[in-house]
Amino acid sequence: GAAIGAAGFLFFALLDYRRLRRLSPLIMGVATLMLLAVLMPGVGVEQNGAQRWIQFGSAPPIQPSELAKLAIVIYIAAWLTSRGDAIRQVTLGVLPFAAIVGFIGFLIMAEPDLGTAVTITLVAGGMFFIAGAALKHILVMTLSGSVVLFGIIGVFGYGLDRFTQFISAESNPEAGGFQILQLLVA
Repeated sequence: GAAIGAAGFLFFALLDYRRLRRLSPLIMGVATLMLLAVLMPGVGVEQNGAQRWIQFGSAPPIQPSELAKLAIVIYIAAWLTSRGDAIRQVTLGVLPFAAIVGFIGFLIMAEPDLGTAVTITLVAGGMFFIAGAALKHILVMTLSGSVVLFGIIGVFGYGLDRFTQFISAESNPEAGGFQILQLLVA
């Protein structure tokens, strides 16, 4: 794993990042297809109640949501660059951005993987803000995203359990609260 990671690091360190702009639709397309494939019976591998992996033969399983993290950063960066000041408009900037990020977030939530969906949404939202989006649009997206997040936490039991464990880790230190307590120790 370390050798593969080192090779990937070296490849991307030597790659001119501007080349990724042309490849961004392909990268995002592959990531989206893999996220869809995970949800297909017989393709996605289920572990511990979540169907988040794809396995090819005896190779280690691949988690497409990890590829989606990189893909969304590359794609959104290229997309925001191509839009310029149009991102400040609702129809040319905000709605397409929300549709892209929302669709990827929905696919990841269907696995279910709340943490990765929130991470991708926050990173993309940060990029949108840094690119010059209107503050009122950021506030509306943050409020609506928070409502959706708390709706998901309320509807799906595991989300509520994770949130409760985060708030009161001491109540169940052997189960979900262990990591939070170790974080405090560190």
